[in-house]
Amino acid sequence: MKHVYLVGFMGSGKSTVGRLVAERLGLECVDLDVRIEQYDGRRIGEIFRESGEPGFRNIESTVLRRVAAAARQVVALGGGTYCSAANRDIVDRTGIAVYLETALDTILDRVRLDGARPLFTSRDQVATLLATRLPSYEKAPVRVRTDDLEPVQIADLVIGRIEPVERPG
Repeated sequence: MKHVYLVGFMGSGKSTVGRLVAERLGLECVDLDVRIEQYDGRRIGEIFRESGEPGFRNIESTVLRRVAAAARQVVALGGGTYCSAANRDIVDRTGIAVYLETALDTILDRVRLDGARPLFTSRDQVATLLATRLPSYEKAPVRVRTDDLEPVQIADLVIGRIEPVERPG
């Protein structure tokens, strides 16, 4: 197995859990959004404002292809990355996707509606976006429920669920 990709909505814990999983597996953790900002030279919000969501998604796909070509690592994907069929194909060919399944109320408890995230401005918008993305998230071969768990517990579950997949025969 090459990469471990963490999939899920904003506030599901992908970045935090990714760091813990990477540390335990002795791998680097890559936050795709951070890599996008490094690649483009603009913050995610600026990219959305100046290039729109389609422009952002093009950059995201380019950066994902670069990350996928690197040595084995844990990758915290952006909330919409796995919703693109082309991106899902890259992820599924180069590693294993783990969906960090998180309820709407938990997401709203974890993430502030302060405008800092371009697609996260109201409860109704969040609920609609989550409902739209769920069918894509549910295509991930591994699922870990995150509600009422600490990041360390979630990381333990992720590792426990990917290790059997990685063992030969």
